[in-house]
Amino acid sequence: METKKYREVLIFVAGTTPQIITETLYGLIVGKKPPVIPDEVYILTTESGKKKIQEELVHKGRLAGFQKEFGLRGIPFDEENIIVLTDSRGQPLDDIREAD
Repeated sequence: METKKYREVLIFVAGTTPQIITETLYGLIVGKKPPVIPDEVYILTTESGKKKIQEELVHKGRLAGFQKEFGLRGIPFDEENIIVLTDSRGQPLDDIREAD
């Protein structure tokens, strides 16, 4: 068995459409030869994005269902993998509308 020399870490930037994560994973797993199977997944988002991602991917189990459907070993993912961007004062951003 060949041992990988590196870890596949995927970092997503997502808003309130968490399906972008499963769609991208699908493309990397099914559309690549050899498939790219991540060891870790992190998502950069806003406060409202985090709520939607938690609801869909974690609470409704869509990411776990995706992994099961495609026979993937467990890609560790929980709420700690969702990183909320903050403003210059360290306050979580609910939306990104300005450069500030």
